[in-house]
Amino acid sequence: VCSAPLVPYLVKKYGKKKTFQMGTCTSILGFIIFFFATSGTSVVFILFSFIIASAGVSVAMTVMWALEADTVEYGEYLTGVRIEGLTYSVFSFIRKCGQAIGGSIPAFVLG
Repeated sequence: VCSAPLVPYLVKKYGKKKTFQMGTCTSILGFIIFFFATSGTSVVFILFSFIIASAGVSVAMTVMWALEADTVEYGEYLTGVRIEGLTYSVFSFIRKCGQAIGGSIPAFVLG
């Protein structure tokens, strides 16, 4: 949440695609750091890893919606037909499927 106000500056400096990639790489780094935390790891270390991960996710999810709008524009450029309803509904459906799969994997692992 705290990194979302930095997104316009990052997009202006690096572009939307690079900003999205930086956000996802930052979140992956934070989650990798958390993965290697053991039971004896300090709470500060764990919180630090979550801060890094959430900053990256915040940047990536903020830029994701700008990239979605660019996809609609590019589709119109290629086909000459503006079908933003179809584009957004497919995007929403794929996102929901990903969330369902991503949420069910930990349940299967725990089961």
